[in-house]
Amino acid sequence: MTSRICKGLLAGVLAYLAFHSMVAGWAQGPTPAAWKEAIFPAVFTPSGRSFPRMSNGYFVALPRTLAINRASATIAVTPSSGGQGLLVPFSLNAASSVASKVRLEDAAVAPSGSLVLAGSYGRPDGPVTVTQGFLTVIDLNGAVKSTIPTGDFTPERVCASSDGTFWTLGQEEVKEGRQNLKYNMLQHYSIAGTMIGSYLPRSSLHAVRLPMNLHFHEATASVAFLACGPQSVGAYIGTAATWFEVALPSGNTVQWPITRPSADQLITGIALLGTHAVYATVGSLTPSAHAEHGLYQLFYDTPAARAKWQPVSYSTAAVPGNPSNDVRLSGTDNGSLVVVAGRPAAGKVLWIKP
Repeated sequence: MTSRICKGLLAGVLAYLAFHSMVAGWAQGPTPAAWKEAIFPAVFTPSGRSFPRMSNGYFVALPRTLAINRASATIAVTPSSGGQGLLVPFSLNAASSVASKVRLEDAAVAPSGSLVLAGSYGRPDGPVTVTQGFLTVIDLNGAVKSTIPTGDFTPERVCASSDGTFWTLGQEEVKEGRQNLKYNMLQHYSIAGTMIGSYLPRSSLHAVRLPMNLHFHEATASVAFLACGPQSVGAYIGTAATWFEVALPSGNTVQWPITRPSADQLITGIALLGTHAVYATVGSLTPSAHAEHGLYQLFYDTPAARAKWQPVSYSTAAVPGNPSNDVRLSGTDNGSLVVVAGRPAAGKVLWIKP
């Protein structure tokens, strides 16, 4: 009798623990794992190009500036499948007789295989140099398919959507200097170069100190990011701590103020896996054993009317020399987050499905 009672009590306790463990699992969700890992040492070896971004199945890295008298720059394009990489030549033939320097800000690969470049060049205007923006679509042999002069609007970020269109986030430096905030920062184009729409009024970020400077430098990588997702396109403006998202194809928008992770932290990468499914990697301005690093997801807090970053745990093999979980988002690939773990030069890349 005593034995049967003990066995019954033990079974009850085990059932209770199993139930509450299951409930806890529902509340916390499973810990995502890196389902794929690969080494791309050549892609991430410092070469005078930008940190490689994942765009529609390709790592893309580009030089920031080039002298106009140089024949061309080369953009490094490497498939995530591990195939042979390409060095795609580029030169800005338009305005080559008057421009002194060309600056490339960003690049993205369209689903069609075309490469979309965003940048600017300096044009002398009397005693001053005027900055003029451009968007150029080239094939992977470097042949120019279309060039879109954007005038005073400097496209600073670009991403290619799955519907064959592309988006650019930028600024008008002249208006910034004059404290004129009457322009839209996010523009939508067809691959042929026709503007489809524009969003994100600069005036909605009125709290940002003037003038705004979205030029991409490693030390200020948190200033802005643009991400194309499967159902939406989103822009993160770090100086305004703001997330702006456009739903596709409706064009409906949301704009969320964000609580910053902490004073000494900065966002080092942004990715969009679905509507409002925003992920980021966080680094630190100053090395600290107490600083938070790693992968975060953005959640909207309805009562507070703000969004905030929450850490995301994931399992992976140990990364030598990376005790602080230092990772950096490169983009997305077939529904997975693509992050670089440890020193970029080591080229260790993880594919994570949250």
